[in-house]
Amino acid sequence: MKPHRKKLVYIRKYAFLIYLIGALFLISCQSDNGNAVAVEKETIESFSTRELEMNNDGLYEPVGYTKVNSITYIKENKHIIITHVRAVEDYYDLNDNYNKTVVVDSFYEKLKINHYVTSYDKKYEVAGPLTIHTPDHDDLFSSVDLTSNESEDIKNHILKILAAEGG
Repeated sequence: MKPHRKKLVYIRKYAFLIYLIGALFLISCQSDNGNAVAVEKETIESFSTRELEMNNDGLYEPVGYTKVNSITYIKENKHIIITHVRAVEDYYDLNDNYNKTVVVDSFYEKLKINHYVTSYDKKYEVAGPLTIHTPDHDDLFSSVDLTSNESEDIKNHILKILAAEGG
């Protein structure tokens, strides 16, 4: 075999070996043993929204508004999807008269491996109004930017209400 051909064979072998090592390194860096979290987020919100009902003509007209405090938790990874929404909703008519308060506790969990689903959707009507740090209802949807203290207040407030209701 000619010397320059022999060098070419060695270069190809080493190039392939370097490529293989690099590929294995990249694969090992991405290995997560199935536990890496693609998404995990908790959002605490306070908002008001207009309530609409369909009239006899098929048109939606305002009938009141709702003030809402909520905690939304979402987690998704290779094996599971979890959502958990906990909220306090105060309902008012167009004349700002309080109607009712509904406490919501909604949970959904799906295993991606076998598609097994666990869920519940609990709603309790309680005496109120109970929402805190909510904006005025001047539009179809109004929200406020909460400070970290206000967010913590809302979270503790919702969890306390749920604990009192057995949720």
